[in-house]
Amino acid sequence: MKSYKLLVAGLLAAMTASVALADPLNPTYIRFTGSSAFRASAVKAIENKLTAGYKVAADKTSTASATYATYVGTLASGGADVVIQTSWTGSVDGIRDITTGVSNTYITAAATTTAGGTNPASLTATTLTGNTETAVADIAMSDNLQSSTSYKTPALTQTNVGVVPFVFAKGRLAAGHAYTSAWANLTNISPAGARGLFNNGTYLSVLTGSTDAAWTTYYNAGGFDGEDLRCKVYALGRNPFSGTRVVTFTETGFGTSASAFQYKGWLSGNTTYTAVQTVVASDTINTVRQYPGQTVSGQAFAAGNNGFSSGGTLATELSAKVGSAAVDANGNPFGLVGYMGTSDAASLLKSINTTAGTDTSYILSYNGVSLPATYNSVAQTTSWDYTAVKEGKYTLFGNEYLSYNASTLTAGSVKRVFADAVATEIKTNTASLAGVLLSDMKVDRASEGSLITAK
Repeated sequence: MKSYKLLVAGLLAAMTASVALADPLNPTYIRFTGSSAFRASAVKAIENKLTAGYKVAADKTSTASATYATYVGTLASGGADVVIQTSWTGSVDGIRDITTGVSNTYITAAATTTAGGTNPASLTATTLTGNTETAVADIAMSDNLQSSTSYKTPALTQTNVGVVPFVFAKGRLAAGHAYTSAWANLTNISPAGARGLFNNGTYLSVLTGSTDAAWTTYYNAGGFDGEDLRCKVYALGRNPFSGTRVVTFTETGFGTSASAFQYKGWLSGNTTYTAVQTVVASDTINTVRQYPGQTVSGQAFAAGNNGFSSGGTLATELSAKVGSAAVDANGNPFGLVGYMGTSDAASLLKSINTTAGTDTSYILSYNGVSLPATYNSVAQTTSWDYTAVKEGKYTLFGNEYLSYNASTLTAGSVKRVFADAVATEIKTNTASLAGVLLSDMKVDRASEGSLITAK
């Protein structure tokens, strides 16, 4: 398992400090898992329900984008001493975990109390090794209904807390790539185009509806059979534990039961294509292969049908440039397209624009309807115009649910009260950080991919 970094607050000389608890030997542990696409809204709601001055340790400098975070403090209402642990592994994975009792990895409370920062935290890095534990989650955030998964029992209590939109985004091409001008014409993905992507890739000209100049040049040179040296487009996608994948595959008509062909970029010097290779924004991608098969949380995923475990890592890879001489296994130039939540798409835009640009053209329309984004190069933030989602014109979205097993989280318990409080906080306040408040929606949708009706 690759080594994650634990980002913690304070100077190393002060790492022996501890947080005061009324009952430090017996805090209530409350563990969250599930959707990475909606974590910005979930963690803000958690933080809003804690007394100021709590300590937190996470694997990234922002808890809004961290896979792992652990909070030690007291509840703002009731004053119970708590350890709140989060491990965002995917919506379907979250539902599986709380129905079957599969454990997740969490940062320990000890690591947080000895090295974590107060809120707001100034985080500094050390290794995650030795600072984690495994435990079963209590609460899951999911972009999809339990009925859309194979984990249907026991029946969970699912509270609709918001709407989570998703987008298709295209990656970057390096200077000198033969299809740079044609790539600029890729502005939209139709459901049929998406199905082509998931079914082992498609041609750029199919997606754009026009034969580009580079292909015409190659064809006129003679000797090509119509398949050679024509730009392919491959999908970067999520593994089957992802609610983002469930919503996207359902909405596009590809279907959640179909085996996908999703890909991953590779750097030069790697010829095995069996282990997952980390690609960061500064890298140059030189070839592409099906995403390697893996066993994730005890479940085997075949090559191609597998994918990224989070939208954040997918967005990071999509921000790397495909090299000017990069070709696939058949010698075709290629580009990459991925799907993700808007929070992760904002991270993509930040990587693309650094501190100066404002380019949002990498976000594609879906089925002819755009989800306008504005990138602020000073604040390095993205704002979204969700009007088309609210009106039901932009249909690539799902409902967000907070889920738990009511027989495990008994009525009146600290865990149950906190879960319901977080659900209310998301529903009335923080859902807008990763999506749309239910109160702002003018339409309803009973489940992912279902008919959209007026309220």
